[in-house]
Amino acid sequence: MQCAVFLLTAALVMARRPDLLTHAHFYAEDGAIWYADAYNHGWLHALTQPAGGYLNTLQRLVASLSLLVPLRYAPLLMNICGLTIQVLPVFFLLSSRCAHWWPLRLRLVQAALYIEVPNEREIHIVLTNAPFHLALLAFLVAVAAPPNDWRWKTFDIAVLSISALSGPFCIVILPLVMVFWWLKRERWSLVVMGVLCPLVAVQVAKLFFGGYAGRAPAQLGATPMLFFRLLTGHVYVGSVWGENGFVTHARAAAVLLVMVAGTSVLVYALWRAGLELRLFTVFAMLLLAASLSKPLIGGALPQWQLLAIDRSSRYWFFPMLAVLWSLLFCATQQEDKFFRVAARVMFLALLHGIVHDRRYPPFPDKNFQAFLETYDAAPAGTLVQLPDSPPGLISYLKKK
Repeated sequence: MQCAVFLLTAALVMARRPDLLTHAHFYAEDGAIWYADAYNHGWLHALTQPAGGYLNTLQRLVASLSLLVPLRYAPLLMNICGLTIQVLPVFFLLSSRCAHWWPLRLRLVQAALYIEVPNEREIHIVLTNAPFHLALLAFLVAVAAPPNDWRWKTFDIAVLSISALSGPFCIVILPLVMVFWWLKRERWSLVVMGVLCPLVAVQVAKLFFGGYAGRAPAQLGATPMLFFRLLTGHVYVGSVWGENGFVTHARAAAVLLVMVAGTSVLVYALWRAGLELRLFTVFAMLLLAASLSKPLIGGALPQWQLLAIDRSSRYWFFPMLAVLWSLLFCATQQEDKFFRVAARVMFLALLHGIVHDRRYPPFPDKNFQAFLETYDAAPAGTLVQLPDSPPGLISYLKKK
């Protein structure tokens, strides 16, 4: 049954953007940083190098693994690994260790909302943003029922360790685990904290003594109304309706109305829901606050204005998921008829978002085949430029 769930989920995820497996090529940092560093400098040296201000162990490990296959298959291997990481939260959520969230029938809906969440094409499958899905899995592991055998214990420790060294997410997870332990007093939570503490300390040191200090100052352009627009358009409306122009086109009155409605759902879930959903909502909103305070986005405009026109940014993923799961709680609880009916109406609107964003357009083909031909024909020692690099970054492979 677990294998069947895994394969079905993989098929549903792949169907949203099949070109990542049928016509795989490097996407942004996948080739320009992860593969190029491992190829040019050796996998062990690359593993210790931060990018974006913190360690990226997951991407570095997969890039190192991709050195074992011919270059033409390296992007495919990276995408398969990204697909696997994206599927794992469903596998774990439907296991008995997450029974404290909801009964299995509701966890099936919860998993379906995760698979079909609209407005998240930037992090779909690609390895560069796979740590977002790994962080979700790490959170689920951190608040799950304690493992009952050595296989689950090994799985938990591996997920927590790699996630903690693959971005800043576990910096937020750690204090929530402390709260979880304080309320539950389960011994395994102490093991989780023991795994996270030293690794989070490493990431904090990298981030604050190298990451933030090394970033060029950028104008944030933050205003209260722009914050309301980002939250309502990208998170509240985006989670239900899919990609939209609400941020830039909606009137102030509509923004405030949606702000009140969406925040009411989250507050109600924080008040009434189980501990796991409450902690996840806090986790999502803390990540959103951290992302908006120091966004990693380049352009000529102030950063919040760039976020306003970036309809499918990675920064909206966790808050959108918190909104959808809170709506699921509201739609199935019996205490308050108003919230139950309102949430079910919102689920009808979600059908539009799922259909509208079901298939993502393929990435532009930067002529990866021509790059491979150039690389194959080049003599040893030649620098061959990678065809798909982030703006402002030119990366090369030194032919061996």
